[in-house]
Amino acid sequence: QKRRRLPAVGAGELTLAFAQLEVGARYDLAHIGARAAKEADGGYVLGGEKRVVVHGEGADLLVVSARTAGEIADAKGVSVFLVDPKARGIALGGYRTIDGMRASDIAFDGVRVGADALIGKVHRALEKAAGDTSKSLYDRNRAVYEMLRYGVKVRPDVGETLARRIVESRQA
Repeated sequence: QKRRRLPAVGAGELTLAFAQLEVGARYDLAHIGARAAKEADGGYVLGGEKRVVVHGEGADLLVVSARTAGEIADAKGVSVFLVDPKARGIALGGYRTIDGMRASDIAFDGVRVGADALIGKVHRALEKAAGDTSKSLYDRNRAVYEMLRYGVKVRPDVGETLARRIVESRQA
């Protein structure tokens, strides 16, 4: 994933959106009901719903948290996947937020992804974050951080490119 996706993310050619929040989660980042069931071929089938996915409509890829083990609100058993928002089984409803940005509510119904869609280690997205909200936020966003960090190393002009895209998205 890193070699294939990072240069495009760093260059501002590939946009990502975090599909994290769920109904009833409030501020509990471990409250994840969306499921990812492992298939015999090593891939996964995703099901569930995400709310307020900022810029979900325009994203090239979604960074989706899903439960691969345990029950809702368990700190263990959460994994993160890169998912094509145009994949079969995704229903995306976009809307304008109160601050003028765009967001989406997204339903995943039998969405199949390959084994290479998994970011990091299975069940371990929140492992270091149990009980520490600020650490949890860092761990959940680690994949995108790593992509951006790699992009900056590869392309020195990336910082300017990303800053420009952030400003443009706020003005849109």
